[in-house]
Amino acid sequence: MSNKYILIDRISNTKNSVTAIIGLSKNSGKTTVLNWLIQNIKTKKIGVFTTGRDGENFDTITGDYNSILSHSHLGEVFGKKQLQPLTKPKIALPEGVLFTARKDMIIQNSPALSIIEKLPYKAGGNTLWIVKSELPLLTEIVGPPSVKEQTDTVKKLFEYGAEKIFIDGSIDRKAIIAAEEIQNIIMVASPEVGNLQYIVNKIRELENLALVPEIENDISEQRIRVKDIKKELEVNNVVVILEDTEPPHKQWTDHLHMKTLLGNENTLLSEIRKKADKTKRIKYIFTPASITERSFNLIKTELTKQNIIIIIKHPFKILLDNISIKKFFLQLRTIRSMNINAIAVNSFAANGNHIDCDILRQTMRTEFDLPVVDIMEP
Repeated sequence: MSNKYILIDRISNTKNSVTAIIGLSKNSGKTTVLNWLIQNIKTKKIGVFTTGRDGENFDTITGDYNSILSHSHLGEVFGKKQLQPLTKPKIALPEGVLFTARKDMIIQNSPALSIIEKLPYKAGGNTLWIVKSELPLLTEIVGPPSVKEQTDTVKKLFEYGAEKIFIDGSIDRKAIIAAEEIQNIIMVASPEVGNLQYIVNKIRELENLALVPEIENDISEQRIRVKDIKKELEVNNVVVILEDTEPPHKQWTDHLHMKTLLGNENTLLSEIRKKADKTKRIKYIFTPASITERSFNLIKTELTKQNIIIIIKHPFKILLDNISIKKFFLQLRTIRSMNINAIAVNSFAANGNHIDCDILRQTMRTEFDLPVVDIMEP
């Protein structure tokens, strides 16, 4: 069985699953992957939405190049060369799919839709609705912008009968990946983002982030009460977790008056040294904000010396390079890890930097243990 059908089986066999399709760049081919998943998944009870806008006639970010060039000085820069607008694939929905749409999309497709619910939030100033396809159709979809609204939409789609939910996202709209509702992540890579080596490096970076263990994995070695700690860490302050050096190694928390480590590194170092004595020490430091290369470089010596572990909400908040992640891997934990299930590859690039499909597939399969899927592969 090929990798693409193994992926279909994995998603099909997971009850009430949510799968995020995340492109490494714009125009990576994620909408084509989404369409393929919808057509091949082993259920008719499907929900779909996007973290932005997908299925539009042409790239609204890149725009209609002919119009731009003919109405600005860019036409002089490019001479007589007239670039065509980048056409985009529509979302192909079979009958019975729940999805989110604006009013104008509902009017345009009204014979093929039934309205389920008017949502209490907007996208681009337009109210969103949950609708259901009553006939097969090619359409555009628009979704809510915030993670809170996106997770609420997931819950509503499940309430209305969806068994599998697909979210069309991108690397610059990746916050939804951190939500606990997401069971599956499919990364979509194409030479639109860069050359072959750049693609490998980018996927390797994401793979390393995915390997950072959850704090819950410390249960067997530490007496940390994970549920209590997670509740403590719902605040937006930096929190240190102290531990007695003698049995029974009781732990407790201390909230510091800082929202981030950035700019507060010296204050944190002072706290670490002040709280360290013969009877207690800091075991963990939680930061609600991202951990940056600058902050980490300033505190890593003390972290290593006292064997202190940094806790971050989600791997995407670890803004360290691959070398630092691998070197200090044992001193990093997350509240929630991410599960990358597959890499989908697309050898075509809208910018013309195509890669031979056989070379792209073979390279990715050699470099990574994850299933590498090319939906165009026989």
